Amino acid sequence: MNMFISLDLETTGFDAEKDQIIEFGAIKFDLEGPKESLQILIHPKREIPEIVTLITKIKDSDVADAPTFEEKKDEIEAFIGDLPIVGHNIQFDTNFLRSKGIPLKNQEYDTHILAGMLLQNMPSYSLEVISHTLGLAHEDKHRALDDAIAAMELFQELIKRFQSLPKELIEKIQNLCKKSEWDVKDLLLSLEHKEQKFVPLVDTEPIIENPSNYKKILDEADSGLFEEIPPYQTLIRDISINANANTYITLPYQLFKKIESHIPNNIAKIDSYRNYISPSRLEEFEKQKHYDDDEISALLKYLIWIEQTKTGLLSELRIFGKERKTYDKVRVNENGNVKTEEFIKKALEKDDKSAAICTHQYIIENSLPKDSDLIILDLDQFKKTLHRHFSIYLKLDVVVAPLQFLQELHPENQSIKSLIDKSGNLFDLVETMFDKYNDENEYSPRCSSTNTVRDSQEWQDCKVLSSSLIEISKELGEISTENTQGYLQNWKSNLIGLKSFFFDEGVKFNLRWVERDYRSKEVTLRKIPKSTDKELQDIFDHCKNHKIIGENLENTAKDLGLPLHNFTSKAENIEIEIISDLANHNTGKIVNYISEETNNNPQKAAMIFNAKKQLHIFTLELNKLNTPIVSQLISSTGKLKAQFKQKVDLDEPVVALMTPNVWSQFEHHKDIEHLYIHKIPFEPPSDPQIIAASEGKANPFIEVQIPKAVTALIKMINRLQGSSKTLKKVTIFDSRISNRDYGKLFIKKLEEVAKVQERPLVKQNDA
Repeated sequence: MNMFISLDLETTGFDAEKDQIIEFGAIKFDLEGPKESLQILIHPKREIPEIVTLITKIKDSDVADAPTFEEKKDEIEAFIGDLPIVGHNIQFDTNFLRSKGIPLKNQEYDTHILAGMLLQNMPSYSLEVISHTLGLAHEDKHRALDDAIAAMELFQELIKRFQSLPKELIEKIQNLCKKSEWDVKDLLLSLEHKEQKFVPLVDTEPIIENPSNYKKILDEADSGLFEEIPPYQTLIRDISINANANTYITLPYQLFKKIESHIPNNIAKIDSYRNYISPSRLEEFEKQKHYDDDEISALLKYLIWIEQTKTGLLSELRIFGKERKTYDKVRVNENGNVKTEEFIKKALEKDDKSAAICTHQYIIENSLPKDSDLIILDLDQFKKTLHRHFSIYLKLDVVVAPLQFLQELHPENQSIKSLIDKSGNLFDLVETMFDKYNDENEYSPRCSSTNTVRDSQEWQDCKVLSSSLIEISKELGEISTENTQGYLQNWKSNLIGLKSFFFDEGVKFNLRWVERDYRSKEVTLRKIPKSTDKELQDIFDHCKNHKIIGENLENTAKDLGLPLHNFTSKAENIEIEIISDLANHNTGKIVNYISEETNNNPQKAAMIFNAKKQLHIFTLELNKLNTPIVSQLISSTGKLKAQFKQKVDLDEPVVALMTPNVWSQFEHHKDIEHLYIHKIPFEPPSDPQIIAASEGKANPFIEVQIPKAVTALIKMINRLQGSSKTLKKVTIFDSRISNRDYGKLFIKKLEEVAKVQERPLVKQNDA
């Protein structure tokens, strides 16, 4: 029986060169069970960061008398030996050990990759959530030995699930593995098919049952707006079942992805064509002569999933990191006859017989039949998608990415090398232009395409280089194959973007500038439309009628000149209080207040932060006061939701800390008894839509920012309504609502939602 070792480290941070190991845990096992374990606390010769203590519960005092890593290195190396190493995201741990002087050459089996291959529809692929979903013991989370044991148990479960795949599929996978040097190859080649049955993994979040006004919406013959409070799952399902076959219900992508599996299979579900897998292109991918590690792991995911999928939508799959480069090998080729592709053809055949659920992007990219009825859910998000569709965002790594993939396939091709070099030269010029002409704004300097900039030598040289890229690209026709089509299409899109940026004279209709990407610091070309009103009206004009469902639609009704049908009423189960004496957002007072509220009145609460910096501060400060929290800071969205649900199931108090985007996807709003809002949710001034909407306005803050912030705040609070009648409390800690003139606009709209009171914070000692 083959032996393995599952190991895990706890460290002071993520940088293997600078950070240190504080705990090592490992367990030797075979497929029958565990054999021998080792757990060692290690002195890191530095203080343990607060956030690490929050995650691991390991304090400086715990390691004060512990040995150093150098003292335990030989023991750890001897214990690992030459056994295959198992772990969740194991490369992090093994790279850390190598950086500390242990020369590991062992095979590595990553349960994160294997889980993405063999487990579909998981709410999160964290070790903690997978273990909980599968019913595996995982008692002391984020401690090295227990995480190693959890990875061992998950590995054993995944082996069983692989062996239960159809025999023919296992044989195909094994033959494909032989064309790679993937560490997992030898493991998969050693496994045989075994008949085993498992309880199917299903979406853990059922469709939310709440009253639906679908009939009132469908019975209305003309275009109009319908104000409705989320969640919308039941409404969408009911509309799709009862609407005529010429109806298209278009949703934001995240909502489409979340509920499409809950819609009956006879209803068409359609996304942007490029988001579908092409079985014929997948077959071509299978013929490749050799695969790198990311390619083979992604390929096996596609092969296992395609046997189960009903839609062929790639969004159903969890493709991680560098595996994503394979999308362009298997997705539908938009240059081909897309409507003959198997999964698209099936969706369009259903579309002829039923209403269709589709994404916003699909509606923007495709003309609907003239006699169609269009129902748009969340017009604000639709307009954002429309704005993004007609915008340009190009930096060097984005531009050359398809060329680099082409170079891997055709290393001898000199045209590809020339295009990569010239692209680098082009962005060197852009950098020079940015340094010379940017406005030196303290926070986000920009080099706008003023007359001076467009007349500059740098701009003219950029035009010459862009033209050269277009000419050289004509030579790439000789390498056009099924394997290269996706990359060539992406490169063509980049060329179109460059040409549009440097040659388009439509200054009246677009804004163009150069900025630095805030993460990579690379210079970036930005182009955005000043307005997409015409494009939106074109979509409306192409349909028989259009109906818009959403929240806070009063201003939209005025802008579009459409009747407003309001199905909302003042919430009787929500009380809103605005704290009037925290002009400087005293963090200590707020932290103490939340902690005391949670301890004195155990509750399920959530707190929303605009900035991750504040999320970080509050996570640490509330933890110091032993407040029971789950935080986005240390969890993925799926993991955060799973952790919160566990607290609810155990009826334990908890405060979930998150940003507005995560709150909109949270799904457990009905369980929240107290919602804390840290600050008014103003959009960042750098947001492209804010920039475009502010163009030409006398007072952009009052005319643009305030209305958008009011709407965003109302939407946050509306999430609490749902089907729950339990009394819910909302506390807003932003005293600007009480103390600034524009605060009256917020109070007026809040009073339409629920009862509002302004009060000082309960008197506290400063923290």
